Formats: sequence, C-alpha cells, structure tokens
Amino acid sequence: MKTDGTKILVVDDEIGYRKVLNNALTERGFIVKTAASGEEALEELKKQEYPIVIVDMKLPGGIDGLELLQRVKGMYNSSVLIMTAYGGIETAVEAMRRGAFNYITKPFNLDEIILNIDRLVAQQKIIEENKYLHSELEKVYGLKKIVGSSREIQKVLDMVSRVAFSTATVLITGESGTGKELVARAIHFTGNRKDRKFVVINCATLSENLLESELFGHVKGAFTGAIKDKRGLFEEADGGTLFMDEIGDIPKSVQAKILRVLQEGEFISLGDTVTKKVDVRIIAATNQDLLQGVQEKEFRRK
Repeated sequence: MKTDGTKILVVDDEIGYRKVLNNALTERGFIVKTAASGEEALEELKKQEYPIVIVDMKLPGGIDGLELLQRVKGMYNSSVLIMTAYGGIETAVEAMRRGAFNYITKPFNLDEIILNIDRLVAQQKIIEENKYLHSELEKVYGLKKIVGSSREIQKVLDMVSRVAFSTATVLITGESGTGKELVARAIHFTGNRKDRKFVVINCATLSENLLESELFGHVKGAFTGAIKDKRGLFEEADGGTLFMDEIGDIPKSVQAKILRVLQEGEFISLGDTVTKKVDVRIIAATNQDLLQGVQEKEFRRK
C-alpha cells in the first residue's frame, strides 16, 4: 500500500521493541518517531500531528497506556493501535471500547502490525475523502450552477464540456466578478476528477515566501516560525485539481517551480531535499493580459 509518508508515533519503554518497529515501518516508507513514556509521547504530539499512534499498555511514569489512549483520543485526531502482553488482553479489549483501533499481543508479529497499519491508512483515506465529498456536494457545483442562455454563455458551457475530461492545464481569463472560479469548479466537477479534491488558492493575497510555502509545503526549521512540517496545496490536491486564482501575480521564482510541476509532476518542499511526485490538474485564472506579461518578461513563456 502507498504510505504517502504517513507519520507514526511508537510509544514503548522497551528500546528493543522501539527499534524493531522503527526499522520495519521506516523501510515501508512511513515516517516514524518513538517515545519511551506517555509523557514523552504527549510532548511529541504537541509538536506535530501523528495520524497513527502505537501504544504499549504498560508504560513507566504517571501515564499508562490506557490513560495515554484517552488523552490522545480526547485531544488529537489520531488512530491508536494498542500493544499488550498476553495477560493484558482484557485491558486491551477495554481500550478498544474506549476508541483504540485494535490490539496486538507481545511478542508481536511484524506482519500483523503492518496489516493493521495498512488498514488504518486505507480507512483514514476513505474517511478524509468522504468528508470532502460531502462538503463539496452540499455546494452543488457543476454545469447547472452556471445560469444563462446567451450565445456567450452557451460557448462557455460547450468549452467546459469539452475540456472537463481532458488532462490539459486550463487558463480562464476575464474581469473580476465574472465567475472564473465557478467555471473552474464546473470543469472539475464535470470531469473524471470530480470525486477528488478541488483546492483553491488566491495567488495575489500572499507574499512570495508565503505563497511558496502554501503551494509546496515546508519542513520543520525551513525558516523562522516553521515549527513543524507542513503539507503544501500540491500535495493536498494530489489526484484532483488545484485552482490558482490571479496567477498573473505570481513572482517569477515561484513560476519556475510551478513549471516543474507542470512538466515533470514533481517538486521539493521548502527546506527539504526529497523530490515529491504528484498528479494534479491545474486550472488557473487571471484578469491580466498574460501575453503582454510574457512580452514584458514579467511572466514566463516556458
């Protein structure tokens, strides 16, 4: 299963178990962090999000596995997989009643843990996509949202129908307030990406550094204030559509990085060295004359 670099926090006071899980999960593409106590785990969770937390029921200090489970489920949107010795199965079942995804007995079988984690990743992806689809369906976007019977409107509707199922990048031009985003949504929700995300960014409202961070994401420490890793909008829109409004206002340095995504389907987050691959359709809009911008060398031709 594709892990997408899912972050996992392993909480166990036994260093041997931590090392085994760290090595096995890292080899499968997961990003793994370990903690030796409940207190240490909570401190780590304050720093960044962990979609999956693996917790040993028996932990040193004032926070045991059951209490850590309750705190994690109460404060964070994480799924918890419990580890327990054979004699602690009754407690593990109680943990499941309180929200744990499943329990694994120690000494554990690595294949069983990986199987549970793969199920968790698949479950979380389905939940995320369903939430998104429900929110978008409520907005009822599509061709029916564009009202009009004039020849010009009919030309727009015909163009939307023709480009919706293509993979081509689309540029929508027109004055502010003429419904460019509405046309972009109609293209997305009519085409074969309609079940995936439609992500929007207004390029004119952000500074160069903020725009780059929003589009491509950053890693912790990439710049002052970057206290944890952040996914960019290209990652958020993977498999779907990114609508870039006011694309004519994008600085040249960012234009070059967007061109790389268009040509190669890849980018590097701020402060990182790892190249990431995405499948994103870009629909852009502007009220500017981009051909004039190219002639004046304010907008890249290629």
